[in-house]
Amino acid sequence: MPVVFDTHKQHKVLIEAGFSDPQAQAITNVAVAVIDSVATKADLERLGAATKADIERLGAATKADIERLGAEAKLDVERVGASMRADFERLGAGMKADIERLGAETKLDVASVRADLERLDAKFEGLDKRLDVVTKYGMTLIGTTLAGLFGLYAVILTIIAPHLR
Repeated sequence: MPVVFDTHKQHKVLIEAGFSDPQAQAITNVAVAVIDSVATKADLERLGAATKADIERLGAATKADIERLGAEAKLDVERVGASMRADFERLGAGMKADIERLGAETKLDVASVRADLERLDAKFEGLDKRLDVVTKYGMTLIGTTLAGLFGLYAVILTIIAPHLR
């Protein structure tokens, strides 16, 4: 509600107080200018309501932006996770095939070594003890190799298993 200011009454009060007419008029004009520039309670309430509405609108827009960005980030994470799972599954399958192939090759190598040892045994009948040592060494080496390969496979599976879920 605008402020009501009776300029005529103010001018009269100043004249009665001993001010000259030009002085009373000047003071009254200054008072009118000051009153016109002062915000009323209604002005402040209107401005406060507008500010509150702006803050609520900006808050809602910010919340919507955060939710949208969160959803986009979630989709990105899910897409990358799926891609990583596929990569790990492909890698795991390749490694499993390699390990199986190496196992088969190792079995063939073991069979070949056994055949060679049997031929050597026939050629060198008096060397049974040495042959036993060589056989044990070969078997230990093969066992160690297989154990190392399966240990490596177990480590790799331990690393990639959490990403396959």
